Amino acid sequence: MKIIKSIQLKNFKKFKELSLDFNEDMNILIGDNEAGKSSIILAIDLVLSGSKSKIETIGIDTLLNIESINEFLKLPKKTIADLPKMFAELYFN
Repeated sequence: MKIIKSIQLKNFKKFKELSLDFNEDMNILIGDNEAGKSSIILAIDLVLSGSKSKIETIGIDTLLNIESINEFLKLPKKTIADLPKMFAELYFN
């Protein structure tokens, strides 16, 4: 059985960058409201489903980190290379 070993997020919702290792037995996400617990679960769901339509339904504007967008918009000269990159990666045992 495949077990999620870790997750890597970049510019995903409230996270500029997040690297989280999971325990093989059990994991519990605990935190205040708006801490990002649901965002982690959403990232896992999106990666595991592989559904482009699910991402389109949610909207890339909802998924992309607002800070990274604002940093891009402040650049005096914007290029395609400067566009913020977003990813969610899962690593398995």
